[in-house]
Amino acid sequence: MQTTVYFREEDVYLLRLLQKEAKRRRTSVSSLIVAILEQHFEKGKDLGEILIDFGVLTPAKLDQLREEAQKRSVSVEDVLKEQIPEEIIEQAKLVLSRVGQTD
Repeated sequence: MQTTVYFREEDVYLLRLLQKEAKRRRTSVSSLIVAILEQHFEKGKDLGEILIDFGVLTPAKLDQLREEAQKRSVSVEDVLKEQIPEEIIEQAKLVLSRVGQTD
């Protein structure tokens, strides 16, 4: 996927800040923007909520799975693993690790 970001003249300072931070992190500006967006949208969310953002769960289904986990006295992640492919769970866990959360 490719996206173009246009900065207005009065926003040039933001571009300079992005370039400076990208250089400090030794990454590209586009990777830095993705990391900032991910942090903004995913911080504070749990594994199930990120899976909703991925489009593999609905909020109602997550509620149902949470209830099921509670009834069975198992973790929500255990129930999610029965419903969702492991590679998708791992992608969501990677997001959690990048935004500094654990589930």
